[in-house]
Amino acid sequence: MKKKNILLTDHIRTCLEDKSLKNLKPQQRAKLYFDQRKKSLDSIEYLTFMLKHLPEKQLERIFNAETMMPFFEALFNLEIKEKSHEDYLKIKESEEIKPKRQRLLALSAGALSVIGRGDFAHALLPEILNPYLTWGFPPIENFKAILSYSLH
Repeated sequence: MKKKNILLTDHIRTCLEDKSLKNLKPQQRAKLYFDQRKKSLDSIEYLTFMLKHLPEKQLERIFNAETMMPFFEALFNLEIKEKSHEDYLKIKESEEIKPKRQRLLALSAGALSVIGRGDFAHALLPEILNPYLTWGFPPIENFKAILSYSLH
C-alpha cells in the first residue's frame, strides 16, 4: 500500500511525471501550478520553523545526508546535454537554459554566502579557521565574486 501524502497526491504526481499537464485546460493548469506553488512555499516555511525549533536529536533524523542529498541533487540539477564546451557556450543563453542557470547561480551564491559567513564557518571548524582569521584570508569571497559575475 502506498503511503498517503497530502502534499503530493497520486493525481499531482501523475500529472507532473507524465507531463499530462498538456491535456489540462489553461485555467486548470494555472490552478494546479498555483496550488502546488502555495503548498511548496508553505512546506518551506514549515521546514524552516522545524529547523529552528526541534531538538538536535530530531533534526538528525530528518535533515541528514541520506535524506537531503536527493533534495540537493534535484534543487541544483542543471543537466547539460551538449558534449563540448563550445556547444554549451552556444546554448547557455538560450530561453531554455538561461532562466534555470540564473536561478541556480542565485541559489548557489546564497548558499555560499551563508556557508562562507565567518560565524558559521568558525563555529563549524574553529581549529582550522583560527589561523586564517588572524591573516584575514577570505577564501569564500572568491567564489561569491565569481558567482556574482556569472549572474550578469
